[in-house]
Amino acid sequence: EVGKRLAHPPPAARPPATHEVAVCYDADLAPDLDEVARLTGLTPEAVIAVHLAGAYRVGMYGFAPGYAYMSGLPQAIRLPRKAAPVRGVPTGSVIIAGAQCIVTTLTMPAGWWRIGRSPTRILLDDPARPFLFDAGDLIEMRRIDRATYDRRMAEGGADG
Repeated sequence: EVGKRLAHPPPAARPPATHEVAVCYDADLAPDLDEVARLTGLTPEAVIAVHLAGAYRVGMYGFAPGYAYMSGLPQAIRLPRKAAPVRGVPTGSVIIAGAQCIVTTLTMPAGWWRIGRSPTRILLDDPARPFLFDAGDLIEMRRIDRATYDRRMAEGGADG
């Protein structure tokens, strides 16, 4: 059986796609932003600038549907997970810990730092393609203002 499989290698992987994730960093959507700034010795605006400059790549999905673990969080804002998780982290939260970033797709507990919120839909209504990203895809974070966030949410943004 193994010999038969080796005789027919899998199809070549497609080149990684690049996706944009919109992020609003307003204080009520980013409850840990000030603490991340304090712990890293940066201003909140500097934390945002560093986050936006990250070179993110989807490494894998795990933990919950659509939880794309993205590597590439810049060293300047890397922090270990919180000592205790927080309940009720809302869908669309942009969370960071270690060298990774995630955009949450469900409301659930998380021990990561919440630095913004995104209206970008990660879970898709397509059984053939249930998630926006594939492993290996590149992600660019783009800052949006509150009015844009609210409008996109009213249009059916984020998951849940």
